[in-house]
Amino acid sequence: MRHRVKDDKCEGNFTIMTQQIKKIAITGASGFIGSNFIESLRSTSPQLEIHALTSRRVDFGSPKVKSFQGSLEDRDLSTAFLEGVECVFHFAFRGFPSENLPFPEKEILSNLETTALLFSAMRASKVSKLVIAGSGGAVYSPGADSRQNEASPTLANTAYATGKLCIELLSEMNRELYGIETYNFRISNVYGPGQSVRVQSGFIAKALSCALNNQPLPLWIDPATQKDFIYIEDVFNAFRMILTEKNLAPGIYNLGGGRSYSLSQVLSVIEKVTGVKVQVSKSENKPALTKNTSLDIFKFKNAAKWKPETSLENGIASFWEWMQSPTKKRRAA
Repeated sequence: MRHRVKDDKCEGNFTIMTQQIKKIAITGASGFIGSNFIESLRSTSPQLEIHALTSRRVDFGSPKVKSFQGSLEDRDLSTAFLEGVECVFHFAFRGFPSENLPFPEKEILSNLETTALLFSAMRASKVSKLVIAGSGGAVYSPGADSRQNEASPTLANTAYATGKLCIELLSEMNRELYGIETYNFRISNVYGPGQSVRVQSGFIAKALSCALNNQPLPLWIDPATQKDFIYIEDVFNAFRMILTEKNLAPGIYNLGGGRSYSLSQVLSVIEKVTGVKVQVSKSENKPALTKNTSLDIFKFKNAAKWKPETSLENGIASFWEWMQSPTKKRRAA
């Protein structure tokens, strides 16, 4: 079941979606963002047809969602996957921001190859609109700006950031040479129901899991570090704008919660919501990621009349409610 929060006011804006776009395709459809976006669309736009590409067999429980298992290297599969599709949402991406990899080039090349194959298949199938889930938390240069806007300096200092930035360049080439309208969303730290709580998961997911299981939270960065968090449904509201706003220009857009919080502040909110004080243990098992992030979201707010509707407290409360549910489904992030 998809969880809603009390201050979500945007759903009424999307009732005409299927009058404009009738069929979309989603890569990475079994991941945190992909699987929950499908569930959200089934609720807000039940007539929308969805082609879902996964690496494993998944039953999405709806005749409107057609599952494709395999790789875009299979031309027959990619042709069928994009048949009749008007817009693609590209969520498939390997890796995590905090990973130190022994062979980072392998991870970068894998993500680039997947995206290049997607662009090739889109050109062959004459699909001209693409939405990409990028990273606002990983690609900006630390210390360059107190609030990062789309023109702020970037830094490819990890395999994750390098892969995301290379995909943006690939998108720019396809936009300039082939006219594919590409919307690259640099998203801050996403959290919400359905998120995995394994080691590489987001800070809020891991902290709530520790609260639930009465475990200490391993922390490898300064608790004073400022991070930007955005609730998953606010991200989906932005994605839906691509399907409803005809005059929205392609390009790079930040998506964030509108302000940043220190990790200590987030833990205080979690204690208020859950009634549990999460104990922090210093961990040396991860790289020292001390970069502060606070995304300037004016560009997309102004272009699409979008804004994040979910407060940090309400978002955490919704996530906590889901996490305590005995029927929750843990999907891979």
